[in-house]
Amino acid sequence: MMPSFTLPFLLFLSLFHYNLTIALAADDKALSFHRLERAWRSALSRHAPNLVPGRSLYIRGTVPSGWTQTGCYTDAQSPRALASYSSSSSSNTVTSCLNACQNLGYTMGGVEYGSQCYCANSLTTSTNPSVGQSAPSTDCSMVCSGDSTQTCGNGNRIMVYTYSGTSNSAWSYVQ
Repeated sequence: MMPSFTLPFLLFLSLFHYNLTIALAADDKALSFHRLERAWRSALSRHAPNLVPGRSLYIRGTVPSGWTQTGCYTDAQSPRALASYSSSSSSNTVTSCLNACQNLGYTMGGVEYGSQCYCANSLTTSTNPSVGQSAPSTDCSMVCSGDSTQTCGNGNRIMVYTYSGTSNSAWSYVQ
């Protein structure tokens, strides 16, 4: 003998499936659960970025010329992982931060907490274990305040980039 809840449950399940099928009908062709799942996965694959192991998961497009992503690092308010220059902006992006660092002559730049930009010529080494330690790149997943298609670190996580081009401090200016 079946438990007393089985029949109402099966009735609910069949009504749920019937109502969902009717609700999802398009051009007189009802979508089954499997067709719905396939359509969803297909849409995801078309719109998701191409993820390549060892490459940045979060920057769409490219960073400014000469810059490469170093990785995600732990950070704290004191000392900072990149301690020479900082700014905060509601229009912060990876590109705007790295351009600012380059224009100021720094060889390292980093974005944190969506709206913060930090620059220096070296990563701070500290006895504080919460500063400058490598962290998983997935920890740096907060969207940039100036561009929701880019990520700019996270709370106490800074995505660091290194510049290998010619810095402005090495240029000579003709008067």
